[in-house]
Amino acid sequence: MPAGRPRNLNLSDIRIDGGTQVRAAINDATVSDYADAIERGEKLPAVIVYDDGSAKWLADGFHRWHAHKRRGSKQIAAQVEQGSRDDAAWYALAANRANGLPLSQADKRRAIGIALKMRPESSNNSIAKHVGCSDHTVSSVRSEMELTSQIAKSPNRVGSDGRTYNTSSNSQIAKCSTKQTSDGRQYPAHRESPPVVPTDDQPPSVGESPPHVPVATDGDESTDVPTLASVEDRLGQLVMDDRLAEAFSRDAELVELCTTISKIKSQVNKAIEGKDPLYADLVPNQIITDLTNVRRQLNAARPFTTCPYCGGDGCQACYGRGWVNELAYKAKGRH
Repeated sequence: MPAGRPRNLNLSDIRIDGGTQVRAAINDATVSDYADAIERGEKLPAVIVYDDGSAKWLADGFHRWHAHKRRGSKQIAAQVEQGSRDDAAWYALAANRANGLPLSQADKRRAIGIALKMRPESSNNSIAKHVGCSDHTVSSVRSEMELTSQIAKSPNRVGSDGRTYNTSSNSQIAKCSTKQTSDGRQYPAHRESPPVVPTDDQPPSVGESPPHVPVATDGDESTDVPTLASVEDRLGQLVMDDRLAEAFSRDAELVELCTTISKIKSQVNKAIEGKDPLYADLVPNQIITDLTNVRRQLNAARPFTTCPYCGGDGCQACYGRGWVNELAYKAKGRH
C-alpha cells in the first residue's frame, strides 16, 4: 500500500484514460452512493495516484473520482506515488481485491488479461494471488489469449519465489518419473520412500487415501486438473503432486470467503456505530466477535504447505490429506 501523505489534487489533473481501470465498467449505483456520502459530509478514503513526471495516473478510486465529479467537486484527496502508468495498472490489479464493491466475473477476467499482457511469464498461481481469483480462471484466460495470439505461448513460468520453472519438462516428470514397490504399487519418484501401508495392528489414519499415481499431462496449463509446476504453496514452493495441488489451487476460495466476512463485519460495525435502527436488535460485541471468529477459522483452514511429517503421503498429523495449515506447520518448529 502506498504510504504517501494524502493531498488535494485537481480532478482534471488526474488521468483516467490510461487503461489503469481494472473493472469492466463503472457501477453507477456505487457512484451514486459515494456521491450521497460526500453530500452528507462523509470523508471518503484518498484515491491512489502514480506520477510519472508528466502525468498523474489514477490507480485506485475510480468510483470515488466519478462521485466527486458528479457532485461538482474540483479537487479530491489523493496519495501520490512516483511511478509509471504500468506501475499504476499493476497496483490497480491488487487494489480491487479489498475494495467495497466485489469484482464481478467479467472484472476478474479483464484484470487477468491486463496482468497477463503485462507479465505473461508469471505463473498462474502468482497472478491469481495478485488479482484475487482462482488460478484455474487465470489458466482459462491464458489459454484463450494464447489461442488468439494476444500473448505468446511459453513453457517457462516465474513463480512467487522469483525462480523460473519449465512446465513442459515437469510434465514429463509426471508421465515418467515413478518408482515401484515389490507388490507393484507406484509412487512419485521425488518421494524418498513409498507410502506406509496400514496393517491389521496399525489402523489407517483418519481420511487416509490410497497411494496416488500422478496424473499425466501434456504441459498445457489450460487443463482443469492443476499440473505440476503450476501451483505453489504459501511458502512460494512448487507443489509436486497433483492430488495436493488441487487443495492449494482452491486456497482462493477461502481467501474470498475471508474477504466477504471482513466486508460484512465492516458494514455491520458501521451501521451499529451510526445507530441505524435496522440493526438495533443486534448485540454489537456478540456479532462482531462471531464474525471475527468465523473469519479466523476460515483463514486457519487454508492449506499452507506439504505436510513436513510425511512429505505429502498422508499421516495422522495431516489427517491423511498430505498438507497442513499454517498453525500445524509452525507447531512442528516448536517440537
